[in-house]
Amino acid sequence: MPPSLSCLTYICFRLQEFNIEVATVNPGPFLTGFNDRMFQTWQSWEDDGSDRLFDYSKLAFPSAQFDPEPLYATMTSVAAGEIDSYRNLEPKSMLDETKRLIEAAWNRKTKDRLGKRPENLQASFDTEPETPVSN
Repeated sequence: MPPSLSCLTYICFRLQEFNIEVATVNPGPFLTGFNDRMFQTWQSWEDDGSDRLFDYSKLAFPSAQFDPEPLYATMTSVAAGEIDSYRNLEPKSMLDETKRLIEAAWNRKTKDRLGKRPENLQASFDTEPETPVSN
């Protein structure tokens, strides 16, 4: 697989000659419980908690979360063939930010922001679990 291709893109290219369509649905932060459960996994770790870098009991998913209904509609439409885009992102309002974050990785330097806590990590400390997006 060429290093410039993601695994899913590679699979897509391998299957197209067999008339198999591949599409992705990339969900943003939706209030389904999954994101918050991910931040509770530390509770099942079998280690000495005093050796941990963070007090994980103080962390939460670092973003307000959207109502999942639009995601369900997009997934259903993609599965039904009503949407033929290869990459589909919900919520659509996050498209520009997502593209910017992907592009930023190509310009990042190894020493950028060393010694400073990343904003998204700080948001994990500042956000309460199951915080919905406010309208």
